[in-house]
Formats: sequence, structure tokens, C-alpha cells
Amino acid sequence: MKKLLLLHLFVGLFCLPYLIVYTLDGVRSGHRNWFHHKQTVVEHRLELRSDSIEAMAQELAQEHGIRGELRSGDDRERFWLEANLVGYEVEVVSPHTVIVKENRRGMVQTSHFLHTTAGFQHDFWPTRLWSFMVIVVSLGLILLGLSGLWLWVPRLKERRLGIIFLSVSLGYAFTCLVLIFTA
Repeated sequence: MKKLLLLHLFVGLFCLPYLIVYTLDGVRSGHRNWFHHKQTVVEHRLELRSDSIEAMAQELAQEHGIRGELRSGDDRERFWLEANLVGYEVEVVSPHTVIVKENRRGMVQTSHFLHTTAGFQHDFWPTRLWSFMVIVVSLGLILLGLSGLWLWVPRLKERRLGIIFLSVSLGYAFTCLVLIFTA
């Protein structure tokens, strides 16, 4: 029982910073007008040797330090390199000339980028790391809940109050799930 208690404690301490960030981000999402949206855009005109979008993105990364995950639009005249804090919009002006718009994101834009990014199929390693940490913290929270239930069951005095809190919590969670999937 003592090992389970230590596991519960350490998993909780590991997940705590992520829960704090998640809470602050929830407040930020719910009250956008409380926060200032700081975003700066800087333009660069560059001459490249490459012709294709993939080769241009690789040349920009290797020779100019402009890195990120490649996202291309429907037309072959524009593509994006997305990183966590910086986004680059690259407009192809002529076959070997591009205009790079460096978009330095503020807290709001970075948070939105992290929430809309999914999976591991990203070229940018910090984005893959973020995806991995989301899974680790999610599994940690499940482990925290299960170990908490296991530690709670033997406590007879707190069982009634715990059942009330657990029922209210599960009722709220299932109500939210129903509203999400039916809306």
C-alpha cells in the first residue's frame, strides 16, 4: 500500500505542471479579451537555387535556419513552415525568389497551434515531443485516478462523501461528453 501511495504521489507531481498549464490555457481560451495578442511579422526576400517546394523548404532550413513542419496549400505559389513559436509563410515570387514572412506568435497563437496539432507524423521534433508528452500525461492522469480509487476504497469514514463527489464528477463528465457529441 505504501508503494502505491508513493506512485500516486509521484504521478500527481509529474502531471501537476501540465494541469496548471492546461488550466491557464482554459482561462485564456474562455476569456480571450483579457489577454493581449502580440504578434510580429517580419518579411525577408531570399534567392534560392531550388525549384520544388520540398527542396525550397529544405534549403531554407539548411542555409537560412528557417525550420518547421512543411504545410503546402492548393496552389504551388505559397507554402508554410510551422513551428511552435514561429510560423513562416513562404510566397514564391519567381522560380528562384521567395518572400518569407516570419510570424512570431504570442501566447494565444502558440496555444492554439499546440491544441490543433495531433499525431506523431511531424517533421519538427518539438512538435513530436509535445504529442508524446500529451500521451504520457494522459496515461499518468488515468493511473492517478485508478490509484486514487484503490487508495480510497479501504477508508470507511470518507466513503459516503467520496461516492457523492465521484457521482457528481462522473455525471458532469458524461453530460459534457453527450453535449460535445450531439452539438
